[in-house]
Amino acid sequence: MDGAWAFLSGYNKKGENKTKKRAYDQTYEKTKRVRTFKDSWAKDRPWLKDSERGMTCDLCIRHQKGVSKNTFLTGCTARKLDSIIKHENSEGHKRAVEIDINSNKACVCETRMPPVASLLV
Repeated sequence: MDGAWAFLSGYNKKGENKTKKRAYDQTYEKTKRVRTFKDSWAKDRPWLKDSERGMTCDLCIRHQKGVSKNTFLTGCTARKLDSIIKHENSEGHKRAVEIDINSNKACVCETRMPPVASLLV
């Protein structure tokens, strides 16, 4: 079967062309490609912010004591949707969301309930 494709220019039995392309793609990604933040990424993610230092997560920053360290605390410079989705599905981010929901419930309860002393007067 290998001999059947030998007439194609650049055909290589050992797959060297794939290796060369992969190396080229990695070099291009690191040296030439400029990734930018897309506003549509933040549309359903109000916690996602972009700055000069990279993409950050407001929830993870706000609740960083209960969250494991991740690149969205300091700024993720990858600027890829895949990076956002991985962060969104990470245990640390899920924990920050849980902490935020619980702290908001506590705040709502406190504002609805009048102080006990005012009920006694």
